[in-house]
Parts: sequence; C-alpha cells; structure tokens
Amino acid sequence: MNDDNILLNRIDPFGEENGFCTIKLSDIYIFNEDKIYSQKIQKLFAIKNQERKYISSLTTNPIIDILNYAVANNLLIEVNEDNSYTYYQ
Repeated sequence: MNDDNILLNRIDPFGEENGFCTIKLSDIYIFNEDKIYSQKIQKLFAIKNQERKYISSLTTNPIIDILNYAVANNLLIEVNEDNSYTYYQ
C-alpha cells in the first residue's frame, strides 16, 4: 500500500477467501512461514475453486481505495483495533 502499511489477502482456516487486512509494518515483529500449513491451505483454496481478490486501482490514499472497493463490491468493512494479529496469506 505504502511505506508504512501492507495489504494482505486473508484466507480462513477452511481455505476460503476472507477479504483483505491492512497491517502496519511496524506492528509485524515476527514472520513465521510454516510451509506445511501454508501448502495445505493453498491446496484447500484451489480445491474449493477460490480466487484471490485484487484491488487493482490503488491511488495515493489506500483507505479511500479500500472504501471504494468495498462500496463497489457490496462488501462489509471490519475495523479491528486488537493488538494480536494472526493472518495467513
């Protein structure tokens, strides 16, 4: 998104596409790449014919882009200020 934030696709534990999440780079203190788990999730994702979603028209204001994408696709936006993030891409 920019130098301070990243935008990730979320895939739930059932292998289904579950929207996007934004995370401040400064909030990431550990990155654990569990290849066995991620390979299983990717396989389940493919078996369920899920497709990655993309926000293709990013401008200089990522928040506006995300809001526009949500409105255009009739999506909900969840604001979570929890400090413990666990997401899988």
